[in-house]
Amino acid sequence: MPDYLSRYPVDDAEEDPDDIILTFSKSTQTYDELNPEVSSIVAAVQTRSATRQSASHNPATKITPLQTTKKTMSLDTTNYAPHRLNGDPEVLSRENYIIPFTLEQMKEAQYDDLELQDIMRNIKNHKKYLVQNDILIRRAFPPVPYVTKSGYRSSILKIYHDTSANGAHFGRGRTIDKINKRYFWPSMNKDIENYVQSCIPNAQFDPRRQKAPGALKPIKPPDEVWQLLTMDFHGPFSPTSKRGNKYIISLADVLSKFVVARAVRDCSAQTAARFSRKISSQNIEHLDVS
Repeated sequence: MPDYLSRYPVDDAEEDPDDIILTFSKSTQTYDELNPEVSSIVAAVQTRSATRQSASHNPATKITPLQTTKKTMSLDTTNYAPHRLNGDPEVLSRENYIIPFTLEQMKEAQYDDLELQDIMRNIKNHKKYLVQNDILIRRAFPPVPYVTKSGYRSSILKIYHDTSANGAHFGRGRTIDKINKRYFWPSMNKDIENYVQSCIPNAQFDPRRQKAPGALKPIKPPDEVWQLLTMDFHGPFSPTSKRGNKYIISLADVLSKFVVARAVRDCSAQTAARFSRKISSQNIEHLDVS
């Protein structure tokens, strides 16, 4: 992971190396929905440092090239664990595996979704979508395929957040930017936010990018009554009085807890100023209203 970032530093989302490679079609890694003759592949990339580490643990390991066929995606996840940097591949949990998928499988998932089939049959009534090659596409720039609930959303989240080549455990904004250019589903932003918040490496190593909350400053107690007062509005109350009053403004002495209240029509600053001037005009010295 550090070796990958040292050779390919990442700045803004618009300058991400992964996005620059796919500038001719950033919609999805299965970008051949418009051209069935183009083959696609999504694969986890193993850096040189990771290769040396795996070779030191198992000298007999041989690296074999990925075998791809037309319109398929082949992904070797044997040596992949999203939330672990080292470990025996044989004991990795199956829930961490990335499930590879093809356009045909995405099409089948859409065919099994009754809600999507209703949209496709009445596509003229849904201006945000279009159908190309029997796949429901979201109108965007560029157009992106619709991923069903029973589809491959979890695999997409793992690919673009957990893997070093695509995600590298970036935050919510960067992950949304990556996936939004390639896929669509209605709850995508919320799902990405929940996934990033549940990511253990993010919680352990992500630095805080905002100023820490300051300490509370206690209020010094007053020395005498009517020295420090507090004012607040209450309401609106229903029904409104005959005079049109629906709020109550109150002023309380901090030391004696004595309260003065009055019904008013609104909760504006002008009303508060008039009420404050009326109270302060009653020969009260050292008045401090907060």
